[in-house]
Amino acid sequence: MSVVSFKCPACGAPLIFDPEQGTYACEYCESTYTQAQLDALEQKQVEKDEPLEDAAVYMCPSCGAQIVTSATTAATYCYYCHNAVIMAPRLTNEWKPDRIIPFAIDKKEAINRFLTWVKGKRYVPRDFFSADQIEKITGVYYPYWVADYHAQADFTGEGTRVNTVRTPTHDVVTTQHYAVARGGMLRFRNMIRPALSSADRSLDAGIHPFDLSKLEPFTMGYLSGFQAERRDVETNAIEGELESDVRTYCEARLKGDATGYNTLHGMTNVQVRARNYEYSLLPSWVLTYRGRDGKMYYYTLNGQTGAVCGNLPVDKKKINHDCLLWAAIAAFVLLVGGWLIW
Repeated sequence: MSVVSFKCPACGAPLIFDPEQGTYACEYCESTYTQAQLDALEQKQVEKDEPLEDAAVYMCPSCGAQIVTSATTAATYCYYCHNAVIMAPRLTNEWKPDRIIPFAIDKKEAINRFLTWVKGKRYVPRDFFSADQIEKITGVYYPYWVADYHAQADFTGEGTRVNTVRTPTHDVVTTQHYAVARGGMLRFRNMIRPALSSADRSLDAGIHPFDLSKLEPFTMGYLSGFQAERRDVETNAIEGELESDVRTYCEARLKGDATGYNTLHGMTNVQVRARNYEYSLLPSWVLTYRGRDGKMYYYTLNGQTGAVCGNLPVDKKKINHDCLLWAAIAAFVLLVGGWLIW
């Protein structure tokens, strides 16, 4: 896939976001720019009615994956299946994210961590971590919905306190019954759900959590040098699941603290008073590999925290070779041992 690029004011070459320095660098004239400087340049373009480079959605004809990239790119490859992709309709404002966590790990560090992770895994095919393969590691922003909920929760029920007094002849059990009423406003922050369908988000399923306190207002500059996935899940598809989680937690919170009671039973009423959704992009480094068995294998690294998730291919020839080798060694040892005993 290609990249969304911002042009260097000095030479016109693409600017790349540097996760380590937190600035934008030009690889040709070595100029660097801060986010404030880039925002100022963007504002000048707006005042001159000179729009920034449009973004577009490209669709892979092989696996159907959708990615956000430069509108000027005519052909590139899909990091899911390594097949060519074609351009789909232009990206519209409704797809513009609200927030983003910028990459904190650059490509060099991502490669080093990948090599450390795969090191010592004897039965991984060599071409899985060859130079050509490693060069395909791609920084990808995945889309998520980050939700805040406010709920009014009330509990009414009955609590009991049981006291037992033992006498020489009897156990006297006294049960006291209390009417219990509880309530309050509960706020839920940073409830996160994928904005990609389950078939498309298998790459990053194991690299959570992200530090959502690092979310920043979205700017196109953060996409420079990276890729971005477009959402295909809307809020109405996740609202029911989120509200169910809110109700479950409220009920557990109001009924779970039974301090002072032996039993606590009753009904909980939860009403959602307010909800807010933010369309956010979170960073991942992704490497894919099609094995000799035709299966696609994935390696994913959290671009913020460094957490790793992977599905390794296995070289069956190496396994068979080692099995034969150890079988031969075992046979030789048994043969020599038997000869010595004889």
